[in-house]
Amino acid sequence: MCLFFVTFLVENKLLTLVWDFKRNLISLLSLFYGLMIKIRSCKFFVTEMICNEVNFYQVPVYKMGQMFLYDWVNSHTSVEDFNLFNLDDIDAAFERVQQVKYSQMILLKGDNGLQITPLPAGHMIGGAIWRITKMGDEEIVYAVDFNHRKERHLNGCTFEGIGRPNLLITDSFNALYNQPRRKQRDEQLVTRLLGTVRDGGDVMIVIDTAGRVLEIAHLLDQLWHNAEAGLMTYNLVMLSHVASSVVEFAKSQVEWMSDKVLKSFEVGRYNPFQFRHVQLCHTHIDLMRVRSPKVVLVSGLDMESGFSRELFLEWCSDIKNSVIVTGRSGDRTLGARLIRMAEQAAENPNGAINRNLTLEVKRRIRLEGIELENYRAKKRAEEREATRIRLEASRRNARLEQADSSDDSDDDAVMIVPATNSGILNGKMTNSKHNITSSFSASETNSTTGLKFHSFLVLHIN
Repeated sequence: MCLFFVTFLVENKLLTLVWDFKRNLISLLSLFYGLMIKIRSCKFFVTEMICNEVNFYQVPVYKMGQMFLYDWVNSHTSVEDFNLFNLDDIDAAFERVQQVKYSQMILLKGDNGLQITPLPAGHMIGGAIWRITKMGDEEIVYAVDFNHRKERHLNGCTFEGIGRPNLLITDSFNALYNQPRRKQRDEQLVTRLLGTVRDGGDVMIVIDTAGRVLEIAHLLDQLWHNAEAGLMTYNLVMLSHVASSVVEFAKSQVEWMSDKVLKSFEVGRYNPFQFRHVQLCHTHIDLMRVRSPKVVLVSGLDMESGFSRELFLEWCSDIKNSVIVTGRSGDRTLGARLIRMAEQAAENPNGAINRNLTLEVKRRIRLEGIELENYRAKKRAEEREATRIRLEASRRNARLEQADSSDDSDDDAVMIVPATNSGILNGKMTNSKHNITSSFSASETNSTTGLKFHSFLVLHIN
């Protein structure tokens, strides 16, 4: 019996370890809320969700986890030929989810005696610390991505009912990070925002899709509503492929938030995510319609794909603009490189800092001439191959059905000798057909238009 928790660490070290386990040993797959911050192999994640028997998530994780993956897939398909999986695969994966509540004791199937209980972890809405027990004797606590401090919209984590477990599993992602006080952090943010927009520049705040973005959007909406802050004359934008869905889901998850938020909602019907100043944008064209100076909450914390990377490439050449990265990602990502660059500048303010970056840029462009013809020929060949596979599967299924029918006929033949006439022999045949579903499928492809994907290098970004 193996409990399998998905937490892809930097450089996929944990992924390599888990991959050595046999698939039939995996009995539980549990997703933690900040998956898109650390996950580097979404194909593995979606495949395991589809193949696994049971997946347990809190209600907000179920909804916001889909938003994370939708945004991630759309970020890739908008600039490259991404075919590892699609939105339908994500939906199929989440259909196998069993939604649970905090402190709900879950008994796993089988005679192993394993029980799991999710407890509030803080940090992100729906995040959980998992308590794992066996027959009431052994206890394991899995605590990753938790925060013991209260947040603007969340309570801190709780270790209710946990004494000294036999094993405590946690992460060290921010072990060396000295978190400043909230007041100091907010003052630094407001100072940077005001300094940039008053000089005529735009601010890009890099954030995740459906996790910490809720807290920062709530904070900025309150700042914009405060006339003394002097920000009401500037535009505040949330940019992602699923911005509207994230906000709507957040409005309906008040019961999962802090006691203060819940009390405000019950007494005054105040919903913290009924934004008054945040404009929701879903495409780059939507963003271009918003007048500058503006502050943009943009999804894609690692800045390896999506709007965060596109906007950085567009805005980085203007010294008036600012980029604020709100979280850490993998060491080799653009977001991590910018953080290291800022740390070096802070440690050595008078020294020379290498500000040149070499980046790969992907764009969709229309095919023309011989490239378009080659693309169409390739698609026609793929369609023929898909048709051949379907025909072979149909023939194979027909042969299997015929063979099963023949076997059943032989097995079910009954010889009857009537008592009144033993010289007559009657045979009774019973046919049994089994429906066999082909494991092959193919999708139709429209090859009237073509797209190709170019990669090139951009040098000397200031």
